[in-house]
Amino acid sequence: MSTESASAVATPSRGDVKAATDRSWHRRRWLLGAGGLLLATALAVAMTLGATYQPVTYGDGAVAVQGALNLRTVNDFGIMQGQSYLPPQPANHGDLIVSLANTGPYPVTIESVSMPLYPNALNQPTGPATYVPLTGKNPQVANSSPKIDGASLRPGENILIRIPFRTPACWMSGWSVVRTFSVTTKFLWWTHTFDVSWTHPDDPNGGAIMSQLPDPNGGSGALCPHH
Repeated sequence: MSTESASAVATPSRGDVKAATDRSWHRRRWLLGAGGLLLATALAVAMTLGATYQPVTYGDGAVAVQGALNLRTVNDFGIMQGQSYLPPQPANHGDLIVSLANTGPYPVTIESVSMPLYPNALNQPTGPATYVPLTGKNPQVANSSPKIDGASLRPGENILIRIPFRTPACWMSGWSVVRTFSVTTKFLWWTHTFDVSWTHPDDPNGGAIMSQLPDPNGGSGALCPHH
């Protein structure tokens, strides 16, 4: 290279180098900031979704009470559906058959299914709740079916659930109407516990299970039938 051409090549000054370095750093910092903002936004959306996502409702299976129990329909006047009445009777085992469905786009875990805790004739559990998918012509859920605790309910899935119970040995005056059962679900890190009703909002007692109140102590005035 000649002396003339060599002298024509400009050497960047320290100021130019510093300015270029500053611009590059500002670009990287902007990209990092924008990426952090997007990540924070996505995390906030995920947390909001997880905290509020509860897609489980009553499914397509008809409610039923199974077992060697005295059960009859009452208050079914005209177009009224009435209730299933469980009169005072000797203590016996039975199963409440209910259903759940996932109406959302993501799966959820069923942590537990149980009877409501307020006094009623069905809230003495005798074993774990079990389930089967609500598919085929006549699905049957039994004691040998998989336990519902920890089961994953996929989007659009319907299941049939069996909740085993024992009726009380003694009864007292007063009435109990059961139309819901308790469900606990988990999605990501969040759990939700809520009641699921199998009756229609326009007729909340239609199809409910009615009984006198249980007397856990069998005190004075209690009715304690024997076989």
